[in-house]
Amino acid sequence: MPEKPDWLRDGRDWPNRDASRFVEAGGLRWHVQQMGQGPDILLVHGTGASTHSWRDLLPLLATTHRVTAMDLPGHGFTSTPKAAGLSLPGMANGLAALLRTLGMTPDIVIGHSAGAPILARLCLDGTIAPRVLIALNGAFLPLGGAPAQFFSPVAKLFARIPLIPQAFSWHVADRRVVERLLRGTGSTIDARGIDLYGRLMRRPGHAAAALGMMANWDLVPIERDLPLLKTRLLMIVGANDKTIPPADAVRVQALLPASELIRVPELGHLLHEEKPKEVEELLRKNVLFFKKERAFLMLAFFTSGHVVDVILVLTAIEAIILVTLNRAGLLFHLAAGVCLLIALRLALVGAWYGWIGVALLGSFVAHLLALTMQSSGTSRRSPRRR
Repeated sequence: MPEKPDWLRDGRDWPNRDASRFVEAGGLRWHVQQMGQGPDILLVHGTGASTHSWRDLLPLLATTHRVTAMDLPGHGFTSTPKAAGLSLPGMANGLAALLRTLGMTPDIVIGHSAGAPILARLCLDGTIAPRVLIALNGAFLPLGGAPAQFFSPVAKLFARIPLIPQAFSWHVADRRVVERLLRGTGSTIDARGIDLYGRLMRRPGHAAAALGMMANWDLVPIERDLPLLKTRLLMIVGANDKTIPPADAVRVQALLPASELIRVPELGHLLHEEKPKEVEELLRKNVLFFKKERAFLMLAFFTSGHVVDVILVLTAIEAIILVTLNRAGLLFHLAAGVCLLIALRLALVGAWYGWIGVALLGSFVAHLLALTMQSSGTSRRSPRRR
């Protein structure tokens, strides 16, 4: 069997090493990383990668959630199955066994590239029922036309020739080759990421698993079944992705009109490695309403630039109106001002809870109209002094 990455040698300074452990499940020895407390998030990497691809995003998400990542079968430090275990159904079945062993029921699942259809398969089969499936440059659709007729047979042929992974690992001994391969994805990642990819690529066992995965991959059933997906699907697509055409996401939306699409300018296929903080912020805004954000929502009211000016002006107008109508004391005015601050900030957030702010604003408007009409009525009914 081709040489695999060795944990004591290649994993000596592995990212987030303290969160690593090895788990026996489904006949494989899995390398798993788990960090944080809270609702479960499951991360699944793509072909040729490993847990190292989540090195910066995982700790960011772990501040409010329990985040689990693993090396897929044959990748990184997870043992290699037979050829069928490197197919999409095989990967899905293996991952299902791991989740059962961990006793994990993920609330949110995030898949990069080929990791996304693995998660979609698990959702379609009813193995998992997450609140949302997030695809980072998800590879849901099969190659079409001449590339498909050429690539699949060649990949199958190469997977049967043991010397091919050996030759590839020898070829990438030159760091410049690794850099060129990664640049070909449309992404620019840091030196640490380049070194980690190179470390894996130079082990023929890792290269053989990636090649075997490509040789056994069949996305036709996923394309057929996607319209049946009940799980919310959010696709985050790097506009500069050179591996998966960004236009594929539009085709996925045509198959599943309820799916959502966010395009990120300038970033490529490895967008979560290029800008992990930016990806985290996208997740916060569109999916993860963190408990921390709930606790510090009031502090966020004063970080919105020109919004602050608008809020203060409107609060002052309301206070003037209430004082003029002489309808309440100072304490009520202060409470009304704070409530209006909250209402306006919520309305300006733009997420689902913005409707709470809209409702509060509506109630303020109705309240002021009622006070105005009541004051006018009182003035008309008051007897004239003799």
